[in-house]
Amino acid sequence: MVNQQFNVRLEMGTAAWAYLHLELGGKSHRVRFSRIFAPSPFVELTDWGRRVSVHDAAECEFNEEGFFTALTSQHADNLDHVLLRAWDPLENATFLEGYVSRSHLIDSLKTEILRFFENEFDANEWQPDVGEPPVPGWTPVKDRVLGNPWFKE
Repeated sequence: MVNQQFNVRLEMGTAAWAYLHLELGGKSHRVRFSRIFAPSPFVELTDWGRRVSVHDAAECEFNEEGFFTALTSQHADNLDHVLLRAWDPLENATFLEGYVSRSHLIDSLKTEILRFFENEFDANEWQPDVGEPPVPGWTPVKDRVLGNPWFKE
């Protein structure tokens, strides 16, 4: 089994958009994140990463205003590898698929999420209603993501 090169990057857009850029084996795919759909795609991505890190087969789906991408990690023949797939479950179209080192996937994802939220994330764009005060009991996206126990593991 040969691990393919994997890279991940988050990018803050405008008007409450953000983008997840994935590269696997020389191919790339961009996932759109919108604050419109709950739960937060950042929370979903972080939870997915945590599940992968504890050797679970994991899937999360992003439905961002008509653009669908599911991320799936499946067990390989040993725990050091996962089969990573980015695909559209509605069209059954695969964007990216290949074996990657589990530790590289997890380290890359954790590092990029932390980098993004420390340096690039615009919290003002990700309020429940831009320009309105948060609803009682609402926890800001940045706090929800960085408060995930996965970052302490």
